[in-house]
Amino acid sequence: MIINKNKIFDAIKNPCNEPFTHYIVDDILNYDFSKEEEFLFNYSLYYQLLGELYTIKNDILKIYKPMRFREPYHSWARVHWLSSAPHTEQEIHMDHVTKLWTLVIYCFGNTGTYLLDKNREFSKEVQWKQNRGLIFCPGDKHFPTWHRVVNKHRRVRRAIALNITSEDEPSKEITSAFYRFNKIIDVSS
Repeated sequence: MIINKNKIFDAIKNPCNEPFTHYIVDDILNYDFSKEEEFLFNYSLYYQLLGELYTIKNDILKIYKPMRFREPYHSWARVHWLSSAPHTEQEIHMDHVTKLWTLVIYCFGNTGTYLLDKNREFSKEVQWKQNRGLIFCPGDKHFPTWHRVVNKHRRVRRAIALNITSEDEPSKEITSAFYRFNKIIDVSS
């Protein structure tokens, strides 16, 4: 397996609680990150991760018990390659209402993830380390999980997002806590 599932399962024992509950796990993938170009176009890695996440998603949901989780449910595994251009920042956001569980894996670059408090004020940065995973269960307006990426460096930041998602229709109450976050802001000046 490429995903180190035991590290995911065991991370629940070591929560970080500020500004919201999250988990930091090193060496999350059994993968050689020495060749960035090979990584970018590695479709077999994508499908391997998707298949493995699909296989363990129900165990993850039982362990992490996401607040957005409602029975009966149907869930899916999702894998995304994420890139942040040099000298850009993403707007503050919470994950889409259909996301139940998120794992961001730092692959290339040197910028972690900024975590913000309920007032959307900076609280801390999860430090970037290659093959480090940031796990959290996306919240709602009562238990917000505001975060953002700020890439202050000259190279592209590359990460993988593994998500477990639901097909549930978002309620108006939860949806009102979300803002558009597709705007990129130049921080080079």
